[in-house]
Amino acid sequence: MNERKVIRNAMIYDGYGNPARPGDLVLEGGFIAETVYDGHADVSGATDVYDAQGRAAAPGFIDAHAHSDATLLAAPEAFGKVSQGITTEINGNCGHSLFPVTKANRDYAEDSCRACGVKLNWDSLKGYQAALEARDPALRTYFFCGHNTLCAAYPNDIEAQAAALEAMIRDGAPGLSTGLLYAPGRDEPEEHLLKLADVLKKTGGMYVTHLRSEGRRLEEALEEAIRYAKAGAGRLHISHLKTAGKANRGKLGHVLEMIHEAQRQGMQVSADRYPYVRSQTSLSVILPGEYDSMRDVEIQQKLAGDEAECRRLVEALREDSERVSNTLLTATTLEDYKEFCGIQLGTIAEKRGTTPEAEAIEILKRDAARAMGAFAGMSGDNLKRILEEPYVCCGTDENARPADDSLGAGHPRGFGSMPLFLNMVAEECGMSEAVRRVTSLPAEIFGLKGCGGLRKGNYADITIFDEKELGSKADFLHPHLPATGILRVYRGGRVRYEA
Repeated sequence: MNERKVIRNAMIYDGYGNPARPGDLVLEGGFIAETVYDGHADVSGATDVYDAQGRAAAPGFIDAHAHSDATLLAAPEAFGKVSQGITTEINGNCGHSLFPVTKANRDYAEDSCRACGVKLNWDSLKGYQAALEARDPALRTYFFCGHNTLCAAYPNDIEAQAAALEAMIRDGAPGLSTGLLYAPGRDEPEEHLLKLADVLKKTGGMYVTHLRSEGRRLEEALEEAIRYAKAGAGRLHISHLKTAGKANRGKLGHVLEMIHEAQRQGMQVSADRYPYVRSQTSLSVILPGEYDSMRDVEIQQKLAGDEAECRRLVEALREDSERVSNTLLTATTLEDYKEFCGIQLGTIAEKRGTTPEAEAIEILKRDAARAMGAFAGMSGDNLKRILEEPYVCCGTDENARPADDSLGAGHPRGFGSMPLFLNMVAEECGMSEAVRRVTSLPAEIFGLKGCGGLRKGNYADITIFDEKELGSKADFLHPHLPATGILRVYRGGRVRYEA
């Protein structure tokens, strides 16, 4: 049914960087039928006429780096994303996707789904997409094939990995994602990665990567990523570009120059970033390096049965006491610690009459498998500098969550990234450029047809927002508060969110 809808009296940001113009938008059958800049659109026969009252209308925002692979099946309304204006996500990031599934990796894939209350009943991208579409998700979604998933599905068989990657790209995956910081992909030899790069070269697929290091060996990790992408189709996207740790903040200038040089050589190089300086991950990353290769459940088992090791670790953490003290506890299943979520370990220790190091180990000993922390390892000045780069778009690095915490509490970036990113970029470059960075730029980077611009024939994915009210109230204590200033969100002409 070609239902006709009209958005009237909007300030239209077309997504391509052009200045906003007053006008009307006509939507038919899930697509943009007309943009009217002079006069008003005909509303006869319209089933819905929305008066924007001079507020902004932009293409639906595109989340360039999401992790909603399982949560979108569990909570397809995707409240945290649509409430900040997002209509499209890029998933399958950091080397992890929920396909392909074989006997070798089925247990792990089932565990990932089970954590969200989802039953795994597919083995390929096509099967996964069918399962998702049956849930009528609020978001348009695209999925990279994860390198770690490939390695786990076909261990020690690079020929099978390459064949599976090519099949997934033929079925619609934009390319290959890696997370070379994580097992099992981090242990793969270079010749295997170059073999997969050959597949990307053959198919035109993109190489998107969570760099092997974002800190001490950042420059070497970027050089490695450029090398693999260059061996492929010459298309590189860097996930959550950052300099992690105070000692590495001065490396940003050289990192940006490396990117510029690759671009000058004809490569397509882009990046995404969330507008926060605290990252969130397993609290266990606070432990010394010898624990990096252990899964969180293994860490919990080890510490629970070894009091001497717990005492040793308390002493070891004192070597970086400031970092430990400033770490926020953001999630735990421990009832006696839930009141402390969103609070620094230093403050928790004061309240409990202990030390930050002792609190960290106590939590990990009892709940390493579920405890999460937020770490202040990034620079605000570097964040601002990164967002000035015209090839940097916004990625939340979060999964789509419901309004409640039934799927766990997330990082506030899962609810507030887009408004904060838009405001930060607009402050330096203007709102037209800010809108381009979250619409046509990621659409161009990932080759998304019909997305990213308000022009005839494109999907009717539209976000209505009030520039003066645009912002976020979400924080680590209350991470699921919806963004402010987002008024109405259409996906395929259908209203998916209204404030």
